[in-house]
Amino acid sequence: ARSTAHSKQTYSPLDMHRSIHVTEHANGGPTHTDNGVLLCWHHHRFIDTGIWKIRMNRGVPEVQAPKWYDPSMRWRPVTTSRTRMPDLISRRA
Repeated sequence: ARSTAHSKQTYSPLDMHRSIHVTEHANGGPTHTDNGVLLCWHHHRFIDTGIWKIRMNRGVPEVQAPKWYDPSMRWRPVTTSRTRMPDLISRRA
């Protein structure tokens, strides 16, 4: 079996993914894994073209969908890891 990662709907080999800076280095973003995410080429182009937006919130990547897809345009975490969810972390403090 080959390692894969992707959305719930489609899968692609990990070697087809690229790490990106969430805050571009040219815009002051650090060159550190805390500022990086792994995206396939398909979803990487959505970020590059500005269709979707991505940010880091206390180490957890969050995405914002375009208004036509999500009228609330709410920032949503892209992880379900209980140790990485910001709201759970803040409750423990």
